[in-house]
Amino acid sequence: MSDYLPDCLILDILCRLPVESLLRFTSTSGKDFRVVGFCNGLFSLADDLYGDTDPIILWNPSIRRSISLPSTPRPTVRYGPLRVFLGFGFDHKTSDFKVVWVAYIRGVNGDYMVPREVEVYKLSTGLWKTVNSKDVDGKLDFHYLSIYLNSAIHWVFHSKNEGGKITNSLFVFGLSYETFSEISLPQELAHVCFLSLTLCGERISVISYEEGGNHDPSCDTCVVWVMNHYGKPESWMKGFIEDLRGEITKAIGFVRNVKLLAVEYPGNVLSYDPDSREFKDLDIHGVYHSFFLNKYVESLMLFDGNSGAMTDSELNYELNGGFIPYLMDTCGFFGLRG
Repeated sequence: MSDYLPDCLILDILCRLPVESLLRFTSTSGKDFRVVGFCNGLFSLADDLYGDTDPIILWNPSIRRSISLPSTPRPTVRYGPLRVFLGFGFDHKTSDFKVVWVAYIRGVNGDYMVPREVEVYKLSTGLWKTVNSKDVDGKLDFHYLSIYLNSAIHWVFHSKNEGGKITNSLFVFGLSYETFSEISLPQELAHVCFLSLTLCGERISVISYEEGGNHDPSCDTCVVWVMNHYGKPESWMKGFIEDLRGEITKAIGFVRNVKLLAVEYPGNVLSYDPDSREFKDLDIHGVYHSFFLNKYVESLMLFDGNSGAMTDSELNYELNGGFIPYLMDTCGFFGLRG
């Protein structure tokens, strides 16, 4: 059989495919994009899996439009690569999308120092600006993504007390006033090493893991904590503890606030029902560290080709639209409808 297909036949095949199958991530640098975050119809993507952050892209898959952000300023005094953390969200006060860039600088002794500055990009202006970083007295967790909720970006944060003991907390950057704050974690999570951050519906969830005894990065046990009332540390509640028997590498997030989606090494996606304690293979495959889960809503942002800001009425229209949970990896979309 010939490998050649007429153009008309190729077009007919493509027209029959779902939209999700036609949407693909292409990295101009030959690296891999990851999802920084998703908010009100826009994805923020970064080509930083191997240590850099350029380019950073805002992408609207509904209308197939994207913009590349201008390069962030680079500190002139350093002794090695930067360790960069990104966040993306929507500032409800100014009705503007923002990207947050926090860079730790490697000092002469090889340690990463507190960042000298934090940069914030505003979609309405198309520019980066420097904000005060004097409250960043510690280190963000290098391994995990940020979470957007309540007009703020959240990371796992490690700080040292006077005795040198490390304490974990949630580090919060408020997008409206562009200031940092912290939220305490449950005492059981204050000093553990392996945490991930996700959303359970509209509530922040922190998951701790006990690593497996074999050589792959699978886990034997996970404990799920949920903050029932935002910003109130006393409202943390232990959701469930599960013996995973080394079957997963990490949790991705929750579907319908009940089923946990997790990745089995090296990259198979499973759903877990805490009531029946059963795993189900979803026949979705990728790279175990690349998956991203969020509620997807369509938007016309970037439609006119310029940055522009969303008005309150437009935002309310978008938020009242239909949400569809979507699972995503660096190779494309996987729909999880129903």
